[in-house]
Amino acid sequence: MEETQGRKYDTIVFDLDGTLLDTLADLTDSVNAVMLRYRIPEHTMDEVRRFVGNGIRKLIERAIPQGCANPQYEEIYHAFTEYYGAHCMEKTEPYPGIIALLDWLKKEGYQVAIVSNKADFAVKKLNQIYFGSLIRVAIGEREGIRKKPAPDTVFQALKELGIVSPLAELHITKAEVKAMAKEWGISVASRPSTPCMATRLPYNTPIDYDVMKQIEVGEGYLRELLGGNVRLRLHGNVVRIEADKTSFGKLLEHGDEIVKTLKNLGFVYITMDLEGFRSGSMDVGLDK
Repeated sequence: MEETQGRKYDTIVFDLDGTLLDTLADLTDSVNAVMLRYRIPEHTMDEVRRFVGNGIRKLIERAIPQGCANPQYEEIYHAFTEYYGAHCMEKTEPYPGIIALLDWLKKEGYQVAIVSNKADFAVKKLNQIYFGSLIRVAIGEREGIRKKPAPDTVFQALKELGIVSPLAELHITKAEVKAMAKEWGISVASRPSTPCMATRLPYNTPIDYDVMKQIEVGEGYLRELLGGNVRLRLHGNVVRIEADKTSFGKLLEHGDEIVKTLKNLGFVYITMDLEGFRSGSMDVGLDK
């Protein structure tokens, strides 16, 4: 790999559906072909968009009456897997600019992988056909490895890329790292974590960079006012404020100012989450 001095990152892991490839049309057609076979009402593309993102089993569970309690669930699941495997490339195509981006990343020496909750066979097949040598590692859902949001598939991709993760290998947790940093007087020890801004939106929500900026500015304002952990989770025209419970007093004390500031940024309805800050709050209900 070429010299990457001065870079903050040299490895990039992408999702597949809705990120690199527009697969929704083929997924919708495959779902409806199987629905017709079993005399189940068909679904619109928008409905299927809401069904995907958590693997094929969850897709079928959401698409059929009674979900996984349906006595034909396993049969329908296998029928869909077979049908989609044979028809997954009829309308699927990379989003504009993706091939040029991946080509540039390869020329610049970045290591690139795909990690998806789509079935492993489909991820590998689509990667090979559409991206070839541009992405050499592609990991999907399979037996024996937990799917996202668990980190297992990402760790597997890094392993196959040859990336060494000393802290993960030693099973050192984030909390332990922060404790060591505090003990050694490292200035960032108390800095709140800042995961991807997309975690502020529900799953399968199209990314709007203006909205991302709106959230970033709003969180910056609240973090300056409150300190500690702050998240703005957006649900349509409702923005939900997550903050440490120790900040609830300040939230209420400055409520009028906060509402005015966030509305000036473009948010419509502002609400305070009484459960307080917690990681992964957008994951609630994914496995139900």
